This record gives sequence, C-alpha cells and structure tokens, in this order.
Amino acid sequence: MNKKALAVAISSALAVPMAAQAVSFNLSGQVNRAIMFADDGEASDLFFVDNTASNTRFRLTGSEDMGNGMTAGFNLEWASSVNSNDYVQIKDAGDNSLQASALNQRRNEVWFSGNWGKVSLGQGPTASDSMGDADLSGTWLADYSTPASWGGAMVYRTGTNGAASTNSIFGNNSYFDGHSRRARIRYDLPSFGPLSISGDMSQNDTWGAKAYLYTSLGGGDLSAALGYAHGDNRFARSDFGGSASFLFSQGTNITIGLQERDFTANGRNSANHYSVKLGHRWGNNAVSISYQRTDDLSANNSEADAIGIGFTHSIPKPGVELYAGYRNNSLEDDGTGNGNFEDIDVFFMGTRVKFN
Repeated sequence: MNKKALAVAISSALAVPMAAQAVSFNLSGQVNRAIMFADDGEASDLFFVDNTASNTRFRLTGSEDMGNGMTAGFNLEWASSVNSNDYVQIKDAGDNSLQASALNQRRNEVWFSGNWGKVSLGQGPTASDSMGDADLSGTWLADYSTPASWGGAMVYRTGTNGAASTNSIFGNNSYFDGHSRRARIRYDLPSFGPLSISGDMSQNDTWGAKAYLYTSLGGGDLSAALGYAHGDNRFARSDFGGSASFLFSQGTNITIGLQERDFTANGRNSANHYSVKLGHRWGNNAVSISYQRTDDLSANNSEADAIGIGFTHSIPKPGVELYAGYRNNSLEDDGTGNGNFEDIDVFFMGTRVKFN
C-alpha cells in the first residue's frame, strides 16, 4: 500500500464515530478569601485567609443513566486552602508564617442510586456529618456553627502577665459534628416525604447515622438533624446530638444546637456544646447574632464561650457572596480553676465566588 492510500485509510478510520461511551462530567468549584484582624488583649495581627466554613475547592462530578431506574456517578473534589482562618496565629503567641497547603482531597467516591436509595463507596461525607449544621439563617460564611472557625488555633493570654497560655480556641470551644470526610461505605435510604435517613461504616469499628428533616411548617421552613457518630481508638470519642433551624415567612429565623461528646479515656467527663442564633433575612441579605458555649472539652470543668455577629449579601446570577462579621472568644476556666484569661476578638470580611 502506498503512502497516499495509507493516509486515506487512517483518516477514514478516525472519522468513524467511536462506539464506546463514558460518564459525562462537570467541573465546578469556588474561591473563598477574606481579610481577618485579631486581637488577643496583648497583641494584634492582620491576616489574609481562606474561610474554612466553605474553603476554596474544585470538583469533578458526573453521572449516567444505567437503565432500569439505576444511575451511576462519581465525585472527585480537592480543597486548595492557603492560610486557613482556623490555623493562623498572632505573631508573638505562635507561628504566624504563611500556612501553605497542598491539594487536600475531600472526596473520592463512586455511587449508585435507584428507587431503593443510594450507596456511596470511597472518601466522602459520613452519615453523621452536618448533624450540627441545620441552619436557615443565610449567614453560614460569617457566623459558622463552630466557634473555632475564625482564629481557632489562637491561644489565650493569661490576664496576670499577658503570657501566651497553652489553651487555644479550638481546644476549648468547638461543636461536635460527628465524623467529616472519611473512606467509608454509606447508605442513604429512600426519602420518607421530608425525612431522610442515612448510615455509614468505615474501618476500625467507626460508624454513624443521621436523620434529617426539611419541611414547611406553620407558614415557615424547618430544618432539623439528629445524629450519632461512634468513634474508635484513633478518635477516642463518640458524638451525639443535633441542630434545628426555623425560618419564619417574613425572614426572621432562630437556630439551636446541642451536642454531647463521650470520651473513652478514663477520668474524663463528657463534653457538651450548645448554641443559639437569632437572624433575619431580607432580599439578598442576611444578618445574625449567635452565642455558643462548650464545657469540659479540653479538661474536666473547662468553660469557654463565643459570641458572633455575621452579615452576608448574595449576588445570585454570577454566584458571588460578600460577608463580614465579628467574634468574641472567652475562656472562663481551663479546668484548673484558673479563669484569668484575656478575650480574643476577631473581625473579618470576605467574598466567595463560585464557578461551574
């Protein structure tokens, strides 16, 4: 066969439509950056951070109809969070160098769904994830469920000489939301009207379950979650509790949360966290004020409080949100009877921009 005939044969073969099919996919994600100022009573600092409430990330998702009511799909998601707002520290009270972050894989899973429910296999959110996150306030980015989101790694100063203690915000005040993203198998039952129920299991006898309800009630909307996460020796804990949020038709809303953590270590009390948030939504705006309390987290008899204020403004068409807020963190007792600590105040403003 001469070169001209060979070229014609190759080009003809390439022009034939391929019979193989593949799952179609979509690329989406977001960038979430903020300016943050913190004061611990002795020193202050300015940071340019990523917001851990919904950090910078990108994802590949896809699905395909398999016929007979079955669908198969996948989720691949990575976070790219540089200088996360819960890791930065004030200059002379810790390491305030730039907190660089490599790509962190959040999800790596395949799933199958049908009228029998949905099975997910791989790394992804466990069933108990978000049991403390029922929130219709609209201020999620600025007034997050956990008090440790803004400045969580910052340490309290002692009121006697202003020295940095070993007590961080995160170590004393945090909500208990079960396990987050882990390698697991998860089963979501078919919805029972407004109620959904899910369970999961991962290695080392770690498992959890959650019931979630979203429905209209009394002219408003109700979101509520109740879950349990059984830990293993790695986590040395089990978490139980939930959250609920009610949005009235005129925009006023109230959100509450209550969780308990049981430690497997001898001599430890169970830790408790409770929170209440009052907010209002109008148009594309939302504002809220919250109070959170955690007892016995770092040690028996420790007591920590947080007061938050948040505001968000959404621009739906381009997928842009603007937010600002303030958080006051106080440590009443570190479990030793010492309640002489300076408050940590955090101010911030930022924006989240989504793409797809």
